[in-house]
Amino acid sequence: MTSRPNGVFIAQVDDEPWAPGDPVGLPNGLEWRLYESSENGDLVALARFPSGYVEPRHVHEAEHYDVIVEGEMHVDGHVLRRGDYIRGYKNVPHGPMAYPKGVTVFAVVKGGSAVHEWGPEHIEDDSRTDGALVAHVDDEPWAPAEGIGLPAGAECRVFDSGDDGHMAVLLRFPPGYVEPLEAHDAAHYNGIVDGEVHVDGRVLRRGDYLYAPPAVPYGPLESPTGCTLFRVIEGGSKVPANDS
Repeated sequence: MTSRPNGVFIAQVDDEPWAPGDPVGLPNGLEWRLYESSENGDLVALARFPSGYVEPRHVHEAEHYDVIVEGEMHVDGHVLRRGDYIRGYKNVPHGPMAYPKGVTVFAVVKGGSAVHEWGPEHIEDDSRTDGALVAHVDDEPWAPAEGIGLPAGAECRVFDSGDDGHMAVLLRFPPGYVEPLEAHDAAHYNGIVDGEVHVDGRVLRRGDYLYAPPAVPYGPLESPTGCTLFRVIEGGSKVPANDS
């Protein structure tokens, strides 16, 4: 784990052991790598669910922005695999999520308590189907990432365009690509989905995490192998400060 004085934070899957149990009230059986958490309930984590696990239909105060890192998630008639996305809306029931092959999910949880509540006393309307937004990588073609301020060569899939001040995007860097040192008006939460990202002397791989606060230069992010990374952008402009 690396935390710089300017607030940039790096955590790797193998920095600490996986922890059993669950900080948000789910049934036993899963494991967590809790990367960051705050008193207001915000958290960033990697969650690993075993084969056959079922996350019950539930509701919570927070929004969560998740990408599949490994395995499969079955929800609302969709089968989500690596790089696919699900956003769970706050205070609206969603699920169940079934994991017949097991799944690892990178999750950014914002805006309130992430504690899951289920059962009829918490879910008054079991017929609602608008509690989650699901998007597959292949639902739409990849687009040049220059539109969100990155140098030519990278591609993006914008899953969520920021109706609540957050943007969720999957980025694909070709081998040899460099995202330069830069600052942003927004906070960046980055989870590596595939490939390698080299930054601050660390080599980040699948499941690893990089956070950069607003108005703080971070990078460069170098990807000699090429990579896919999931980025949640919170508040402010969605492009580098020197491009806005």
